[in-house]
Amino acid sequence: MSFDEFVLGNFQVATEQELFAAIALEPQLGPDYVAPKIAVGSSDDLIKRVTKLLDSAYELVEVKREDSGFMLSTAEAHTLLKALPDNMAYVIVAESISSGALYELGVALDRLRAVGMALPFYLFAAEFTQPAALSHPLWADEVMSQPLGAIDLYAVE
Repeated sequence: MSFDEFVLGNFQVATEQELFAAIALEPQLGPDYVAPKIAVGSSDDLIKRVTKLLDSAYELVEVKREDSGFMLSTAEAHTLLKALPDNMAYVIVAESISSGALYELGVALDRLRAVGMALPFYLFAAEFTQPAALSHPLWADEVMSQPLGAIDLYAVE
């Protein structure tokens, strides 16, 4: 099994309605229930609806659009997300994401989760690119760590 196949195995297939319902429920339940979400294949309409929902649930919502694939190192993602003010939702819309980018992001999100940060962070990517230019550094040695548990991954049908 390749690392890309492993990452794909962590995706949950959902309709846009199911994804929207999952995002809508979390602010109602409170910060302990908020989990970062990555969705591949969402429509522009869903992203607009989610942004409108987040506007009503949080004091601040920032939407960043990237014309290319999403990629931040663990340190970059950690620095960016740690600096977000309380009661702010952060949304990134990108063309694509790869397993390597998800790994880097997952490590940063897991570190923030471990210190009690509830992160209303949402990344919408048009596609999951394969093969990834970067894979998990320990995949070939079969000595895995698993940061993907820090993210809810959705493939939108």
